Amino acid sequence: MHVVGVSYGAYTALEVRFASRKCVRTLTLVEPPLIRWLPELPGGAALFDEFYGGMWQATGKAFERGDPMGAPRDLARFLRGSGGMDKDPLRSSARP
Repeated sequence: MHVVGVSYGAYTALEVRFASRKCVRTLTLVEPPLIRWLPELPGGAALFDEFYGGMWQATGKAFERGDPMGAPRDLARFLRGSGGMDKDPLRSSARP
């Protein structure tokens, strides 16, 4: 069997692999969420804090405020800087 896991599905794929070593011929993990391991790496604690403070908590607060567009806006700002949603080429090309 060939097993593919994306994001948190990568954890499930790993569990399938560990439980069925003889059955799994290939294992593909796409963007596994390994952020929780980051503090254990040299320099990782600061990156972990930046991610959780700058993105995770900010998007959570947007949902708490009842602002569903605030979460993707905060994510885009974290990933692309100020005005991040406006830098999305698909959004830009879709505008009249």
